[in-house]
Amino acid sequence: MVNWGKLEGAPNWFNTPWKKLDFRFSEEEELEIERYAKKIKENIEEDKMTPMERYNATMEGQEVDRILVYLAPLTTYSIRALDSFANAVKPIDSFRHPKLFLKAHMAFVARFATDCIDFYTLSYGESEWGGKAKLLELAHPVMTEPGVKTMEDADRLVVPDPRKDGLYPGDLWAVNKCKQIFRKYRLEGVVPILASCCSPPAWIVATCIRGLTNGFLDPIRNVDLWHKLIEKTTKFEIDYAKALWEAEADVVWCCQHHAAWPPKVFKEQIAPYDVRLAKEGPLHGWGYAFNQEKHVGILRELGGYDPVKWVALDTETPVEFSRQFTKEMNKSYTCIETDKTLAGNLKALEDAVKAHIKIGTSTPGVGFGMVAGSIDYWTPPENCDAFVKCVKEYGKFPIKL
Repeated sequence: MVNWGKLEGAPNWFNTPWKKLDFRFSEEEELEIERYAKKIKENIEEDKMTPMERYNATMEGQEVDRILVYLAPLTTYSIRALDSFANAVKPIDSFRHPKLFLKAHMAFVARFATDCIDFYTLSYGESEWGGKAKLLELAHPVMTEPGVKTMEDADRLVVPDPRKDGLYPGDLWAVNKCKQIFRKYRLEGVVPILASCCSPPAWIVATCIRGLTNGFLDPIRNVDLWHKLIEKTTKFEIDYAKALWEAEADVVWCCQHHAAWPPKVFKEQIAPYDVRLAKEGPLHGWGYAFNQEKHVGILRELGGYDPVKWVALDTETPVEFSRQFTKEMNKSYTCIETDKTLAGNLKALEDAVKAHIKIGTSTPGVGFGMVAGSIDYWTPPENCDAFVKCVKEYGKFPIKL
């Protein structure tokens, strides 16, 4: 470990370069993986397009058979499919064991018949950036004490290497192993492998280096320290995105929460770093939470959507605005419908999905997809089934809504 951070309960492979990780599958596990691969194939046999064909056509605004749909379960929900929703095997097991992390994602795609397998990060950097952190049973690792309290701490803070430091190598191993498995079972180039380099530069500073209170106020009250730290986290994020490409991900994306800061603060203290990440990573997509109506325009002015191909916007951002915004940029737009997937009112979910599809497909030549992301650990599988079913049923072209 390059910094002074510590992760309570860290696995024995912590700080091991990902290319030196040698997690071998037993004969029974190999059978299990083969079964998942076959089920994923069965799920797409009757479709007119493969998921990869659908993804690529969506990104280019070309004709598709139906709307692209997938679930972004994060590390905390994918394990539920592997566990058959028994609440026995827990998210903490995924963080400790990359084999479970990989199998959980394969089981999830096999179970819910989504178009993409989406690997979320194993770490936000809770300990890799000098903080004290611990693993939690049902959540991401949590930082218990910030690692940087003074400018002197910031000066001696070393940028971690995602290829060898902390939990990051387990993430890279799983992405690369998935590509090998897909290659073996002829799923390579058929089902897209998405990988997230979350958390973005500003959020690493705010949540994993300085702590929430200081982290959100530093861009206003402690600007010199802020810039010293976000310069380092941006360098890291660019390297992390590149490492995921090296691990053979098909799509690399990053989440964002721009609206956590006022637009003026975002424009002056944060946005230029996100532009660098988008261009130098490079990124295929941004995934947003909160209402981003004011902030995405700022990033657009600065060139933060080039070469980014798609923008995933939570429904807190008005759907009509999201559609118009992506139309003007000639980008693909993915609607994130999470709230009603979590809520459990399946009629309300169906109504929302139909409304999003009607608006989202109203402009020919601009790609449109739907995803439910950041799904809560306790979300019933029936809710996820309903979301995927609704999108597939009402998202067939020509749209009849």
